[in-house]
Amino acid sequence: MNFDELPPIALAAKRALPFGRLLGDAGFDSERNHRFCREVLGVQSIIAPFPRKGCPPRTPWRKRLARRFPRHVYRQRWLVETVISVVKRKFGDTVNARTEERQYRQLLLLGVVYNVHRRVVLILLVEATLHTSLPPTEDFNRASTTSYHP
Repeated sequence: MNFDELPPIALAAKRALPFGRLLGDAGFDSERNHRFCREVLGVQSIIAPFPRKGCPPRTPWRKRLARRFPRHVYRQRWLVETVISVVKRKFGDTVNARTEERQYRQLLLLGVVYNVHRRVVLILLVEATLHTSLPPTEDFNRASTTSYHP
């Protein structure tokens, strides 16, 4: 379980970039984590309930969340998971720095590199589209009669 990992990570994230909602998977589900998010950080905790063999939640924050679990918000986690997956595949999933401060800096740099990479790819796509586009009627006729490979 990830119960003890949440507070230091969430505190560091809150210092770096204020947020009002924390989404987490079932590995972070504990009353202590919900209380920490709500009472210490002052944010809404949306953590999937960890299945407890048919036992309904008995603690205040977990009971409250179980009654009104915001599935539509929780389902947005896939956006973050996708970015993390892309970063790991493109730039690796290890941090070489030894001290905590340097690890933090390396991860920030990784975020910057990812954002620059996305911006460059977007610019290249726009440039390629601008330089290869034909007048609208020709483009439509060409696309409908042949396969188009930029």
